[in-house]
Amino acid sequence: MSLHEVGRRLGAEHSVMGRALQILTDQVEGEFRDSLDMLVRVIDAIDWRSSLAGEPGFHVHLYEHFLQEYDADLRKDSGTYYTPAPLVTEMIRLVDEVLAHTLDCPDGFADPGVSIIDPSMGTGTFLTGIIDLVARKQSEGGNEGFRAESVQELASRLIGFEKQMGAFAVAQMRVGQMLRHLNARVRLRDMRLHLADTLADPWRPSELFDRYGALWGPLRDDAEAASTIQRNERITVVIGNPPHREQAEGQGGWIEKGSPGRGAPPLDDFRLRGAAGVYENKLKSLCTYFWRWATHKVFDQHGDHRHGVVCFVSTGGFIRGAGFQGMRSYLRRTCTEGWVIDLTPETKRPPLSSRFFPGVQQELAIAIFVRRQDERRENLAPVHYTAVHGTRQYKEQQLHDLHIGGPGWHTSRPAESAPFTPGSSSGWDSFPALIDLMPWYKPGVATNRNWVISPSKATLRRRWDRLVQERNPDTKQALFKKTHGRALDKEAPQIPGHPHPPVLLGEEHGPCPSPVRIARRAFDRQWLIADGRLIDRPRSDLWRAVVEGQVFVVEQHTQRLQTGPALLFTALLPDVDYFKGNGGRALPLLHADRVPNIAPGLQNHLANSYGIQEVLPEDLLAYIAAVTAHPAFTERYADDLNSPGVRIPLTADGALWHDAIRLGRHILWASTFGTRCINPGDDRPAGTTTNWWRPIYPEIRYAREVGADVLPSTVSYDSEHEHLIIEGGIFTGVTPRMRNYTTGGRNVLDSWLAYRSDRTAGKVTSHLDRERPERWEPDWSRELVEILAVLRHLTAVEPQQEELLSRIVAAPLIDVAELTRRHILPVPERAQHARTGPDHEFLPGMETVDGQPPSPVDPLSLPNDPADTTQPKPHPPVHPSSRARRRRGPA
Repeated sequence: MSLHEVGRRLGAEHSVMGRALQILTDQVEGEFRDSLDMLVRVIDAIDWRSSLAGEPGFHVHLYEHFLQEYDADLRKDSGTYYTPAPLVTEMIRLVDEVLAHTLDCPDGFADPGVSIIDPSMGTGTFLTGIIDLVARKQSEGGNEGFRAESVQELASRLIGFEKQMGAFAVAQMRVGQMLRHLNARVRLRDMRLHLADTLADPWRPSELFDRYGALWGPLRDDAEAASTIQRNERITVVIGNPPHREQAEGQGGWIEKGSPGRGAPPLDDFRLRGAAGVYENKLKSLCTYFWRWATHKVFDQHGDHRHGVVCFVSTGGFIRGAGFQGMRSYLRRTCTEGWVIDLTPETKRPPLSSRFFPGVQQELAIAIFVRRQDERRENLAPVHYTAVHGTRQYKEQQLHDLHIGGPGWHTSRPAESAPFTPGSSSGWDSFPALIDLMPWYKPGVATNRNWVISPSKATLRRRWDRLVQERNPDTKQALFKKTHGRALDKEAPQIPGHPHPPVLLGEEHGPCPSPVRIARRAFDRQWLIADGRLIDRPRSDLWRAVVEGQVFVVEQHTQRLQTGPALLFTALLPDVDYFKGNGGRALPLLHADRVPNIAPGLQNHLANSYGIQEVLPEDLLAYIAAVTAHPAFTERYADDLNSPGVRIPLTADGALWHDAIRLGRHILWASTFGTRCINPGDDRPAGTTTNWWRPIYPEIRYAREVGADVLPSTVSYDSEHEHLIIEGGIFTGVTPRMRNYTTGGRNVLDSWLAYRSDRTAGKVTSHLDRERPERWEPDWSRELVEILAVLRHLTAVEPQQEELLSRIVAAPLIDVAELTRRHILPVPERAQHARTGPDHEFLPGMETVDGQPPSPVDPLSLPNDPADTTQPKPHPPVHPSSRARRRRGPA
């Protein structure tokens, strides 16, 4: 029998495989004939009967592994990752429980009134899992006669959509195999499996098969049947694993763009109408489009049928991400109840052994949301959270033991757009947030090209010279790495304080601009070519704020923290990934005009609370550092830090305030490499002096020179002698705590050394990234000793910080309620924006209006205190001003 005839017969049941085989074998000649013959010989060599007997899903796994090996880019671009069977089994079981206990469908999926769809069915794992569950439940207790009949009844209300032909063909084969195994009297052609684009506009003709001629006519009819389902079918359950692809703008079909004459795009219901700002770009992902498709289909489309369940395993950004505030608000307002299972509490890039999907590094979660018909709710839907931990096998066991309504769930905060993480039981929510105290913030510098930063100034100059001297336009473009924000032929705004020549970069032939030192990663100072033509997002407001005495607080506010300090501090302009190599935001202590970035009125309120004349900006910063910049804080509030953003337990006790300031100055001094909070008498010498660390930590020595001819390839640690050994070089006085110091889970010394080793650090997107230092540079030896001194200082005060934190939280606190009563919170809108200079000055007499506090007040004397007859010293101003202000208090 010819392959063409095989295709014709196969097409009677397996529509896609049959049609594809007919087309492929219609006119076969040349090299393609050889390839096809080879494929036939390979497949014919497999003993299919014994293979399928031993492993019924053999052909499914064959396809999934084939796609990974044959076209890994297609798999990544399409976001195609096939769901492990244990995960599918538990998701189906949990939804079955929701149907039985919440939607009054006691038979769950077997209830005749439950219609089900997997809108991205892949190879049919969820559909076959549901068929298996229904067959098993209905045949329990020896009722084998119901097994096949229950599947026959289920067939009419079980639907699957899939866009990829290969996956669809395997799904058909898999479902057909299961029907035969169950002896169900259902033809595969009667199953409602459709090769269709779920996100396509169902009110327009399908465009999937327009170009293939009459042979694909049946598939065009099938796609139109899918559109009819989208338009008219009432669906009770949407379940599946939608594609995981991010940055999918323009691929969301009518969900993203809307349909003519049918109102706003459904995706708009996941927006906060601009309140979430640029973070809402995160909504432009295939996963989010499918979430909105499913919720629209079940909860919104039909006024007479607004009850049902949506259950997806998907990327987990919606749990706590700022860009998903609107999505969380919609789900709480629309649904009756929700359950979220965090599959990767380790956050991004979890250990391989803990992943359900080995190729997926993003955070993942299972979410189940249900709505009961006509149930009117005045309150927001409660959303319950849990997480599974450990290896994949252990996580599977935890999922198996989990039940809707059972133990292990924690209810999230009852606020529309709040994260789905648990509400606090520690008083955390009563603490003011860091951004309540320091309201202006920005992400750090985002270059979007690695080659413009290096620990070596000489390397940067070589890279620049190679770029500007390249004559081939295509090669030059590849070297530069064109992005949406910057191109060789595109003008770019100037970086404040670092102007570039008024020529396009493609026409530049001058020398490399003088590199500027920035904070690249935690405690890692590197050099940047500060040219606006090279940097996608320079954050001009932050550059303007690089003023004398500046300190930037760096907060990892988008992901949960589990280890290390909760906040970092640097005197240098921070990179956007300074905290742990994965996002964050910078909060400057000072604005560009040197006005403190502190909530209006807060300094005065604290001064009055502690009975002192004034609270200086650097004192508040020192307090924040003492309380938060140590692992004990992160461990104490680990559950609370599952929700984004650090909060500050603000003491109401003056003595504790002063203790914290004294300790915090050491944190700021060390974190800024001795450039802030300098006091030689308190072991805080100026970091600008030669060998400043020696008097404090003489045990830290550069005892043996690092091999100077090559970049290091080996690093080891001798814990017995406390030696760090780098390519033969020895650095002494390195305690185990220093060696293992991490920020956000990223080892500080390993990260620093990676940028100075013979291995390329970071993603390579240009050949200029491979232009690296040729050997160990002498400056690095001094830098490393300085980092070791900083880590020694920070780790030495950690026990004192832990003890101080315990005393602070046991004593009275200044909480959000108090700051709200005093009209300090909410922070005025004006205070949340950068001040850049004279246009932000106040009119005479308006100093206290919306943004600028009056001068501090003197402490009040208690009735029994003797009168103080001494003349008070003049208060130094909170910030420089040429205008005189009326002083308050005794003259």
